[in-house]
Amino acid sequence: MTSSNADAPVGIKSVSGLSDANLAKMGLSNDISFIFTTASGATQTVAYVSGTGTYATSIGTDTDPVTSVQIQENTAMTTPVTTTQYTPQLTVGLTSYNTSGVTTVTAASTATNTLTDGSQVTTKTVPTTRGYGTDALSIVNSNTPAGTNYYNLGDTATLSATVIANSVNSALYSTGVGLMVSDSGATAEAYEKANPITVVVIAPEYTSFASDDTITASLVGNSNGSGIASSADAVTITHLDNLGDQQVISISGLDNYLKNSSISIPVVVNADAPAGAAIASSNTIFVQPSATLSGTASNGTKFDQLTTLGSVTADLNAGNLYNVTNTSDQILGTVIASATFNTNDSIQGSADSAAQVSTGTINVSTDSATGKTILYNGTTTALTDSNTTVSLIDPTTNTQSILLTGPVTVTTSTGATVTGATVTYYKDGAVVTDPTTADSFSVSNIPLASKATTTVSYNLTINSDQLTGITTGKSWQYTTAVQSYSSGTLAAGNAVALGTTTDKTMTLQAVHTLTDTWYSATEDADGNYVQGTELGSYTNVTGTVYSGTKVADITGATVGQAMPDDANSVLLGIYDVSSGTLITDPTAITMVENLGSDDTSVVGSTYYVVTGPRYSTQTTDVTYTVNYSGAGDATPAAQSEQVTWTGTTDATTGTTTWVADSDINAIATPDVTGYTASVASVYGDDFDHCAD
Repeated sequence: MTSSNADAPVGIKSVSGLSDANLAKMGLSNDISFIFTTASGATQTVAYVSGTGTYATSIGTDTDPVTSVQIQENTAMTTPVTTTQYTPQLTVGLTSYNTSGVTTVTAASTATNTLTDGSQVTTKTVPTTRGYGTDALSIVNSNTPAGTNYYNLGDTATLSATVIANSVNSALYSTGVGLMVSDSGATAEAYEKANPITVVVIAPEYTSFASDDTITASLVGNSNGSGIASSADAVTITHLDNLGDQQVISISGLDNYLKNSSISIPVVVNADAPAGAAIASSNTIFVQPSATLSGTASNGTKFDQLTTLGSVTADLNAGNLYNVTNTSDQILGTVIASATFNTNDSIQGSADSAAQVSTGTINVSTDSATGKTILYNGTTTALTDSNTTVSLIDPTTNTQSILLTGPVTVTTSTGATVTGATVTYYKDGAVVTDPTTADSFSVSNIPLASKATTTVSYNLTINSDQLTGITTGKSWQYTTAVQSYSSGTLAAGNAVALGTTTDKTMTLQAVHTLTDTWYSATEDADGNYVQGTELGSYTNVTGTVYSGTKVADITGATVGQAMPDDANSVLLGIYDVSSGTLITDPTAITMVENLGSDDTSVVGSTYYVVTGPRYSTQTTDVTYTVNYSGAGDATPAAQSEQVTWTGTTDATTGTTTWVADSDINAIATPDVTGYTASVASVYGDDFDHCAD
């Protein structure tokens, strides 16, 4: 491999593209090695491992780059190969040691086969020449997701796209020997960590985003490091203002894009999505501009180079984003349209981001919800009438806690009011005119043309006396019932029912907006935790799961080990003050409701990050005594000397190292007439000051 510009040296960093299957097709065994060779002749051999796709070298510098990589078979394949020729596409990863100017990289691939008689046959050399620019990482926009799926209400669909080309110049992609500028190993990881990317995602119409936890899991992959983000702690999801009815999020901290540049975002089909609605995927995934990104498309063309306006919101509002899903008119699939008369109920509470299939959630601070009963005539003939009945009496308790806040509305699929519909409100079986006093209502006189949709909507609230104190575990139900008619009308008394009544039970539950607060803490001599400074706080609703290590800024901390930012401190534990328990997994904290000090208000939780000194010391006095024997009555008396030892215990390992505070002077053996001492003295220079 050669470079046309000596001021822009380029070296080989990796090779990929081999597998057990294509080695077998080539007539090679799995016992092969990759031999990387620098310009000066230095080599490094890397063994092939079954199941591993990429092999990187650690040698090569700007003055002595790796200029070739050889694939060597160590053990011959003895099984006959049925294919006459098979040449896999190999990808050679390059790195530039200098960005001053551009260069043209010329690579050549040659295969040499050793025959059974020992002779060698060399195949024709295949050259590949590509320009190497000084662009940053490239944006890809070639694969707007598309599909022909059919979705039920509440089903999950997945938006997916490749957002980074993993190359400084995407024109380097080629067939044959595939040149690709991408670093690997520790260098690439360091680059990604220093230059994470941010994407903006707009949920398709009629969908809403899955939970933040579900999205994060999709970004991280089955195991940390297999997705576009290295870990859950690296990811930050921010919910932005809706664009019309479509939800918008930004996702920052994507720091594993050189290993996996594909992003997958799960969305859920809304419970009130109309039958036959298309779930579009065009114009849904965007990348925020940054200094590390260029506008190079996957086909080598150029977008306008963008510069961030300083925030995701500003870039979104100005349309200043790279659109990686700009293929027009692409859809993931459509909402199933029944061929029969069909009803769907939905409920959306003030804490819900979209309509739910069966259980809605209100926020106590905004006690409101909207229920809908959607009627769809999937038959080929018109229906002359239908009757929808909603009972606000909880079937499990036979009491009413859910109330109407206003009149019921009846609309067509275009939003127009169905003027002929008859809405009747009841209380204890008697007709009432004020909907807020009703415990049930019915809607009739709604004919439905073939393939037509009518929606009955009603705004709800929960009786305030049900929302005092902790609401976790509480729920309230109501029921709906729909009957359609193939001929006649209810008003005329000649309606002929089509099929049987469709019944459904709907549920409302309540959450509070809570704030969890994290503090540093230490442990006193009595074992009590002493609160220190505030480390951070997190506000969301009951049941939300979040990373406490991210909020407290202690990512990477492990109980019993040194703190990442202070080698002399050890993390003793994470203490939940509200429950009086130790937390085993601070990366997944669930927000729970607690009664405030007034026994009425509802508050979040308090957590202590308890640390202590890593090293502790203790002292002990040791008396060293020399006893004598062998001289009868003339035997000298024992002599003693005391030394203080200091022990240092490392809390991370539990080991203690002892060091003497002073020397022991040599204790001379007394002279005894007629006797010769076996040793002249004890201790002194022979004293060992250290012990474990």
